[in-house]
Amino acid sequence: MIGLLITIIGFSVVGTSMQRLLGGGARFLLGVGTVGVTLYVTLLLHIPMIPVLVLLFLISLLIVWSAGDLAREWSAGDLARHIPRNRPTLPTIVTLVPILALLFAGAILPLADFDGRAFWVLKAKAIATEGFVDGPFFQGQSSWNPKNEYPLLVPIVNAAVMTASGSIDDLTIRWLPILALGSLVFHARKWVGVWVAALIPWVPQFAVLHEGSALTGYNDIFLGAFAACAFFELVERASPLRFGFWLAFLILTKNEGLPFALILLGAGIVVWRERIIRALIPLLTAMVTLLVWKGRVDATDDDPLLSLLPTLPERLERFGPAVAGLLRHAFELDRWGLFWIAAFAAATFLVVRREWKTAALPLSIIGAMSAVYVAAYMVTAWQLEDHMEASADRLLMHFIGPAAFLIGALAQSRYSPAPHPQTEASPELDRRDRVSPRP
Repeated sequence: MIGLLITIIGFSVVGTSMQRLLGGGARFLLGVGTVGVTLYVTLLLHIPMIPVLVLLFLISLLIVWSAGDLAREWSAGDLARHIPRNRPTLPTIVTLVPILALLFAGAILPLADFDGRAFWVLKAKAIATEGFVDGPFFQGQSSWNPKNEYPLLVPIVNAAVMTASGSIDDLTIRWLPILALGSLVFHARKWVGVWVAALIPWVPQFAVLHEGSALTGYNDIFLGAFAACAFFELVERASPLRFGFWLAFLILTKNEGLPFALILLGAGIVVWRERIIRALIPLLTAMVTLLVWKGRVDATDDDPLLSLLPTLPERLERFGPAVAGLLRHAFELDRWGLFWIAAFAAATFLVVRREWKTAALPLSIIGAMSAVYVAAYMVTAWQLEDHMEASADRLLMHFIGPAAFLIGALAQSRYSPAPHPQTEASPELDRRDRVSPRP
């Protein structure tokens, strides 16, 4: 329970301060990302974790206190903060039931998935024990560390909870991905609608003990959540600076985060033009941090995608099976229920109805990143079917934001056939009028 209290209070306070500084955003996710990036940089500088955590928490408290009533701001936690008071209670109950069930399950079920125990949480325990992100463990001196160059934002955050709670037991960190999922779901209501958002935590891939779910040690929920928040910034056209922070979190979360961030950045250049310069400070900070850190650790990973891309013309026979494999996994009812069927149907209806300005952004993001994943499947040395069985469903989790937006946009367009608000570029538009679809 100490780990749960630290998780809820600590990250909510930091996230609330970031909300004040940036003008909005998903509180808990902002807290996780900010703590992760801050510690990534300071641990690279060999500054001890505890003083940084204390200082970050105190500064966040000061910002929140100076902005208003502290108790009113975060006493109920991130989930309660994001429940609109003027919205129907039934969707809120439907949303909370799986989140609360997952929190209970996380409190009693030990971590059991292979990647969580063998890679991600092992790294967190090493950071909590050694106090470094480039210490003996990452130099191959204390134990064997496969996938040594995986980005460390989530393991660092897990290590912070372990250090603050005084225990490296897996149970101290089980609630982080669950609360991240809850934070995303309530944040997404504005753009996808209350009912579409309410059904996300019911999707088996997120809620059941599948690889990548909220009860495992994978980082795909965090990657999907950060990508979704960045996507919603593009839809709203509100804050290129906040958009840059989401991209920074993406880059430092998983290897897939860098190409995803670059694709989103390209879309951001189209949306904001010269204003995109505001996103570059956090983005470049993350990229430099990642490059410096990778230069300090023992390289044990498989051949990176960039080095394998020249072999792509020789592997064209794998293109069809890779695309078909992704589609097959998307339509597996035991993993995804009707989610991807609804997303594909929504996209089809929007295109047929020529609502291009609504469908173009989410479809371009999903299409571009899917092309990256298909290319990776084509050039990998793995047996294609085995590789897809181990990873395809987790990769599909990364598109949760744009896919849910398509479903919500179709539902909204049935009642409001007017042009999509994102076609308006004027920053003077009322914030509410720049958000679509509205629940």
